[in-house]
Amino acid sequence: MRFLLFFIVSSFFLTSCGSNNNTRFKFEGFTYRDPVGNILSIDPTDWNFTDNWNSQEHALFEESKQTCILNNDMLRILAFPNPIVSDFNLQIDKNNESLFSYRVVDQNFNLYFSGDSITDQSIRFKLKENIDVKGNILRVYYKVIEENCEYIGHGDIEIYPY
Repeated sequence: MRFLLFFIVSSFFLTSCGSNNNTRFKFEGFTYRDPVGNILSIDPTDWNFTDNWNSQEHALFEESKQTCILNNDMLRILAFPNPIVSDFNLQIDKNNESLFSYRVVDQNFNLYFSGDSITDQSIRFKLKENIDVKGNILRVYYKVIEENCEYIGHGDIEIYPY
């Protein structure tokens, strides 16, 4: 009996201690917004500028700078509507000199949209009908890039299942 218990506990530790940098993420929760951007409910982990990314998340972008200490109350990002049927918007409030970069991925890190060094304050996305993500959540990883550092974050977008 002791041997069986030892075997089960050992197996658990051996399988859970291995490091796999390409772990599939489970995207859960999102901030509900109506078609004009009004908040209906909030996911506190979404649409901030204080994320701590792992190496797989950092690898989505070719270049990284030191993370800025958040002291800029002018920074804001929102995605609406959320959940979506086919189209969604990102609205970015930032300094005019700052650049914006983003990646939109699924839970397997398949890339759907990307952009770098954007100066626009608003971006519109349209899902193609042949993309099979309905009923899933896409994640938007983003950076606001200043001269010497960057603010990083993420937000989740739910796709209607129909």
